[in-house]
Amino acid sequence: MSMNKNKKRKRKEERPATHLRNKYSENPPDFAHLASLYPSFEPFVFFSRDGRPRVDWTDFNATRELTRVLLLHDHRLNCGCVENLRFCH
Repeated sequence: MSMNKNKKRKRKEERPATHLRNKYSENPPDFAHLASLYPSFEPFVFFSRDGRPRVDWTDFNATRELTRVLLLHDHRLNCGCVENLRFCH
């Protein structure tokens, strides 16, 4: 059984970046503002060449701290259990 390496795959449909009912799909969090309010989040925010605040999504500690800050800021949920969460790890 030989496989045709030149066979093209069908392109999958583009998916939206976030779920339509996601609170942040139309209004993403302002990382610079959150960093100014929560000093623990500030080390994880950097600015891209175009001057926009960014977070390194591959940094486990950055995503964990962002989760903690969003839960506290947007939902008033101070959850100490976030420190023990392991997302996709």
